[in-house]
Amino acid sequence: MRTFSVKQVFVIWVFLVAISSLSLLMPHEPLLFSSVLNNSIQMLLFVTCLHIVKHEPTRRNRYVFLNLTVAFGFSLLFHLYNFVPGGGSYFRLFYYQYVSGAFQFALTFAIAYLTIDFLFTNRMRAAHKYAVTFIIFIRSLPTLGIFMIMMTCVIMLFSRSLLKGTRKNSASLQRERFLHPKLRFRFGVTEFDQAT
Repeated sequence: MRTFSVKQVFVIWVFLVAISSLSLLMPHEPLLFSSVLNNSIQMLLFVTCLHIVKHEPTRRNRYVFLNLTVAFGFSLLFHLYNFVPGGGSYFRLFYYQYVSGAFQFALTFAIAYLTIDFLFTNRMRAAHKYAVTFIIFIRSLPTLGIFMIMMTCVIMLFSRSLLKGTRKNSASLQRERFLHPKLRFRFGVTEFDQAT
């Protein structure tokens, strides 16, 4: 059995931070120092939890740190967010929304599993603890799903209202294309709209 080595964790973390810093030499979106610092701290937590999973002698504790490893592993996806182009598409927005939602879900799952593990230390197997945690999440999943759908709709509506200023006539041109000439006046497409 090998012992826990702080030096190994530090070397792996410095290597990951160096690689992520060198990757910022490629074209990327502007970013804040606080986001880089946050991402590097999450990478440190990821490496630490992964090292504990590999070297923890108690099997029960491995599952707790495995869940935390998955949660903090999203730091790699957050780093990739810097390279997602932010042009006119919604992909950057949706990428951030769903990756951050998945991170919150994984972190909440890890904390819920830790709580169940603490409550039922010697009374349940790990598979039963995971089952109880999944049941708790399945019970709350419709609420989370509805929330994510609502947030997606709100963001799309908000972004469309922001884009209306740049695309003044796109809605009227689209209506004009699909409406019969007699119905155009009824739906607000006037001669003035057609001329502009």
